[in-house]
Amino acid sequence: MTANLVKLMSCRDAIQAETIRNRLETAGIRAVVQGAEVGTALSYVGVAIGYPNIEVGADDLRRARDLLDADRVSLETAGAWNCSRCGEFNEPAFEVCWSCNKTRSDEDLPASVDPEGNESGKPSIRSTEIFTTTSGNRSYRDGNNPYQPLDFTNQESASHNDEMGAKIDQKENEAIDRAFIAAVFGGFLPIMIFTIYSLSILVPLSFKRYPATYTRPKRFYGAWAINLLVTGVFFAMLLG
Repeated sequence: MTANLVKLMSCRDAIQAETIRNRLETAGIRAVVQGAEVGTALSYVGVAIGYPNIEVGADDLRRARDLLDADRVSLETAGAWNCSRCGEFNEPAFEVCWSCNKTRSDEDLPASVDPEGNESGKPSIRSTEIFTTTSGNRSYRDGNNPYQPLDFTNQESASHNDEMGAKIDQKENEAIDRAFIAAVFGGFLPIMIFTIYSLSILVPLSFKRYPATYTRPKRFYGAWAINLLVTGVFFAMLLG
């Protein structure tokens, strides 16, 4: 057969050449890749030395061209699809679902149509009752579809909110602690500087907006009570 080999096409690299060769071999067409070794070893001068070529027997040339042309048309017209097993969206080039490894079949709906047959402008996922449970760093789903891919979106969002809330709590609580301690010192010492310092912390915090999940500690209101009492006594003594 070597004497009857003819060039079918040139490929951009050895990977593409081997992919096409495997496709031809699967269809029963014997194919040989020429120049892949040199092209790989000297890829930086690939243009100068030429690209890998695929050669087939002269008798198989027409069939090989028809096969590759049919594959090209099929890829262009196939369109995206939703896996009938797990409901995951797949690009047109995927013949096997990336999520559950199911081979594409006639049961798989195009991505523009949902399982109930309603047209949709975006990829749809099969409607199924799935309950998401979060445990530690894992997220798993209890339902009738074991192939449904895991979804960590809710877990990541909740974790992010918890982290942000913890940072706010720690920062504000530290400021409230300083204000409370200063208010206590201002109540026992006849020096208004402690009360003024405490109020300089409490006043901005009183007008600051916080997430709905944040609750001010009792020390915040206790510091306000002490400062108001000390301020009232101070002005009473000053005016008396």
